[in-house]
Amino acid sequence: GPRGRAPPSAETLLTYPQPVLSAEAEEAPQVSAQWPGEAGTWQTVAMMRNMARESSLHPWIRDRAAQVTAHCERNTRCQCLALYGYVKNVLPYVKDPEGVEALHHPVTWIERRLREGKPVYGDCDDASMYLAALLLAIGHRPRFRVLGREDRLHHVSVVCHNIFLDTTVQPGVQYPQPKRALQVPV
Repeated sequence: GPRGRAPPSAETLLTYPQPVLSAEAEEAPQVSAQWPGEAGTWQTVAMMRNMARESSLHPWIRDRAAQVTAHCERNTRCQCLALYGYVKNVLPYVKDPEGVEALHHPVTWIERRLREGKPVYGDCDDASMYLAALLLAIGHRPRFRVLGREDRLHHVSVVCHNIFLDTTVQPGVQYPQPKRALQVPV
């Protein structure tokens, strides 16, 4: 982190205002985790939360959410699972470079590139932000589920009405139980 300053608390980071990006903004990812350790994780979660909230108001995100869930009518479970399936299908998993936490904005990176027919990809935080933005856009109140081992939190997914939605899970693969799991409202 910046020299001479202690990392802020998780509560401070979760309320810290982030810059607003327009659809015309540069599509390069934002880089997070300026603070070491768990403070860096909470800084990333705060940025993800703000990006998802902001993106949920954008017409492209609202249109996409309405399009994907049109067949669901008012069925909450159907809407959550339809958006989960959509994100899992269109956003292949690609890990960030070693030592870097790159956040691909749901509007300026993911949705823009989908609309332009360009390749799009992301890791668990990118898929979780995009899914959360889509869910928020149609009135759901998703939560980020942050998972980890003893030493650090390292994975994020989404919970929608107590349905766990992890776009990186592969069918038939047994994953170890996390030592820690925290849920943060988006």
